[in-house]
Amino acid sequence: MTERILIRGGIVLTQDPDLGEIPNADVLIEDDKIVAIGKDLSAEGARIIDASGDIVIPGFVDTHRHTWETCIRTCAPDFALITYFGSILDKFARHYRPEDVHSATQWGALECINAGITTLVDWAHIMNTPEHADASVDALTESGIRSVFAYGFPNTSLVDWWFGPDYTGSVLTSVGDEARRVRSQYFSSDDGLVTMGLATRGPGFCKPEVVRHDWELAKELGVNITVHVAMDRFGYTKNQVLALRDMDLLYPGTTYVHASHFTEEEWELVRDSGGNVSLSHRSRSRWAMVGRRQPPHSNTECRSVSPRTWPPPHQQISSPRCMPSSDRSGDVCIRRHGRPTSTGWSRHPGFSPRVRLLRWPPSAVPKWQGSPIAPGRSPRGRRLTS
Repeated sequence: MTERILIRGGIVLTQDPDLGEIPNADVLIEDDKIVAIGKDLSAEGARIIDASGDIVIPGFVDTHRHTWETCIRTCAPDFALITYFGSILDKFARHYRPEDVHSATQWGALECINAGITTLVDWAHIMNTPEHADASVDALTESGIRSVFAYGFPNTSLVDWWFGPDYTGSVLTSVGDEARRVRSQYFSSDDGLVTMGLATRGPGFCKPEVVRHDWELAKELGVNITVHVAMDRFGYTKNQVLALRDMDLLYPGTTYVHASHFTEEEWELVRDSGGNVSLSHRSRSRWAMVGRRQPPHSNTECRSVSPRTWPPPHQQISSPRCMPSSDRSGDVCIRRHGRPTSTGWSRHPGFSPRVRLLRWPPSAVPKWQGSPIAPGRSPRGRRLTS
């Protein structure tokens, strides 16, 4: 039996140059496809969602968030990057309990939903114990957000995990056995609402043998890599992408985060290897990085670096960090007066208005081939904002 949903009377911002902005418009969805957009659509038997006075847009996608830091983010509004490393990663992180990770991750994911972000990449470099990993996955799952859990590494010592005993690179690899357990226990299929990636430190922070171990671990697990690169004026001199090229580790689908000090050659290597870039504009501005600054949009677009950061198709992400998705989230986010649970609606303290998500099965979303909101296409994210 076909399920029909009619979003009625909203201001539809299609982001399609042919359709444009349509006031007082209806969006008709049948099962996994938007079948019609227009005014006064007939939809006998459809469930009606009144969008009068609301805006219907594609869902937002956050390509890079350290969600476990949600509860401490206001403690460092003016930190330089090196201060962030010393104060957050070397002092706060080592004291996080699994229950702290769970609370912060769930809080951050719910905030995303409340803001219309329907897909999130959680860069979880707080894997201090197996229980920390379990808490992260549980929090994402319970929140109801579509997400990529990017399994990271422990943050119990800045020297051990980031710089190494002689400050020439860490000698500690990602915890392979634990990553395999998480993959087997939670992500035996890539068709779930939450899927797995691998968050790695990469060249510049690790010895070459550690880098190779982590990249080969991702290949073994069948997941994609997300890695910080060229994120400050010192990063510009490290040439991490060039190092990966020399090690034959430019895997397709790798997400290079920040990239604010890429060389011309590195931009081309990312493009030609099938990689992609996640730009974190607000952290760039906050840290006020100095040195040669590259305009992120022009550098990305003129080189045709893919804005998609994450297969499978229903989990692909857009760049810059948070924007109306130019790829597929497959969800509708409707700002109303509650949040979805498996049994109905519930109120979360501090979250008002309440938020509801409509989900489509992941198998439906890869059929999308065109604009965000267009008849005959699979739905991506749509948000109604009062």
